[in-house]
Amino acid sequence: MMLSKVVDSGYYALVSGLGSVGKSSVVKVFLNVFGYDYIYFRLPSLAGRRYVSARDISLSSYRVDGCSLAKEVRRSLYILKHLRTGFVRRMTRSDPLHNFRKHFPALLRELGKGCWRFVVVFDQAHTLLFAKGAHLSDLVQQVWNSCSNASVILVTSAPGGLIKSLTRSKHGAEGLARRIKDVRVPR
Repeated sequence: MMLSKVVDSGYYALVSGLGSVGKSSVVKVFLNVFGYDYIYFRLPSLAGRRYVSARDISLSSYRVDGCSLAKEVRRSLYILKHLRTGFVRRMTRSDPLHNFRKHFPALLRELGKGCWRFVVVFDQAHTLLFAKGAHLSDLVQQVWNSCSNASVILVTSAPGGLIKSLTRSKHGAEGLARRIKDVRVPR
């Protein structure tokens, strides 16, 4: 499978295709069949909205069985998965955006230390182009800076905007854009 070659080589993957062709399903099956440790962010749809907030970003699923992780990492995973619940707000005494900005980089650092290789997935990644408080290039750059043993999979039906955003990044992400390989899911 081409996706495994991209991830194993340390490149980032842009999984693209028309809407409702099964891009997310392909990625989920890939992660489970090949047994990668991963964190999976399912981003909200833009339907009927002009933008999404970083408050809308939450961890959809994860598997870190092959990693040796500290107790604090499990707590960060829990907080990122349940960002919008009242329990996490009461537990942390802060808003979802603050929790995301605090726990996402910390989680990346710890996964980078405790995992041999892992994958960060942003499903519906094109919505990050319209996010307030968290931008696509910033998140991808955080993974790039924090973890040499991580790959990113961006799942989208609008790949052009993602590549443009990464190449115009204030971080000099031209290097990132060159590290992204396109994997198309046909109809």
